[in-house]
Amino acid sequence: MKQTTMITAIPISKARLKLGELTNRVFRKENIYILSKSGLPVAAIISMDELDKLGLIRAEQLDSLIRDLGHEADKKGITEEKLEEMMEETRSQVYQKTYAEKE
Repeated sequence: MKQTTMITAIPISKARLKLGELTNRVFRKENIYILSKSGLPVAAIISMDELDKLGLIRAEQLDSLIRDLGHEADKKGITEEKLEEMMEETRSQVYQKTYAEKE
């Protein structure tokens, strides 16, 4: 029978005092911990297996997005070079919006 992993919220201050115990429970796949600060969730303690699964899911999502983008570009007659140029221009605009306003 497959063991169910519980998700438990815990304040960071309490987690700090019990880190070894929490880590063991995560390793044994008994718990996933959501760490909170001032009542807000800010981080999680998960097993490496869970982290690997998340990485694979994100990689699959990224691959799918790239394929879809390529198909759309082909339909619109956009070359790979033009697509790279458009992406660089967008990256530059996002960078300017994100960081130039803070300077």
